[in-house]
Amino acid sequence: MMFKHKYDSPSQRTNTSSLVEGNLEIDEGQRAVKEIINSRAKNAYSIVDNFVAASSEQTSFSDKSGNMTVGPGVQMQGAIRNFEKLVILGSSEGELEGENLTIGEGGFLKGTASIRNMEVVGEFQGTASVAGHVHLRSSGSIDGQITYSSIEIENGGKIKGEMSPAQNGHSNKKSPVLLNEDAPIEDTVKFSSATSRDEEDLDGSSK
Repeated sequence: MMFKHKYDSPSQRTNTSSLVEGNLEIDEGQRAVKEIINSRAKNAYSIVDNFVAASSEQTSFSDKSGNMTVGPGVQMQGAIRNFEKLVILGSSEGELEGENLTIGEGGFLKGTASIRNMEVVGEFQGTASVAGHVHLRSSGSIDGQITYSSIEIENGGKIKGEMSPAQNGHSNKKSPVLLNEDAPIEDTVKFSSATSRDEEDLDGSSK
C-alpha cells in the first residue's frame, strides 16, 4: 500500500507557495501604508534619516547625500534640518538648518534659516543667519533680516528689511556688500522699503 503526502502534488505546492508570497506582499503593503500615515502626522524633516514628507500629488525628493528638492507645486510646513543642499521650487514655511539653500525660480520660503550659503532666485520672507555667502539674483526678493559674511546683489534684486554682516567676534570687521562686481561697501545695509539695485543711492557714488 502506498501513502502519498498531501503536498506531493506539484499544483498544491505551487498554490501554497503563492499563498504565502501573497500574504507577505499584503503585510508589506500594510506596513507601507502605516508608514505613510505616520509620516504625514510629522512636521520635521531630517535628511540624516533620509525622511521626506509624503504628498498626494507631487512630493519632495531627497537622496542619501543629503540633497533635497521641494518640487514645483509642493507645499511644506515644518522644520527641515541637516541638509547638504536644499532647493525650493515650491512653497515651504518653517525652520531650516543646514548647509546650502537655493530658493529657485517660483520658489517661496517663509520662516527662519540658519545656513552656510544662500541663493535667492524666488522669494524669501523671514530671518536668516548665513555663515557664508548670500547671492540675490535679479529676479529674487528678500523681505526680512539677513546676517551674512559676504553678499552679492544682482541688478533688479529686491530687498525690504535689514541686512548686516555677521560680527564673528570681531566688532570692527565688516564683510563687503557686492553689487554686480561694483566696489564693496564697508557698512551695514538697511532697507526700510522695497528697493532694487537701480533704485539705490549709494553713499560712495553720490558724494
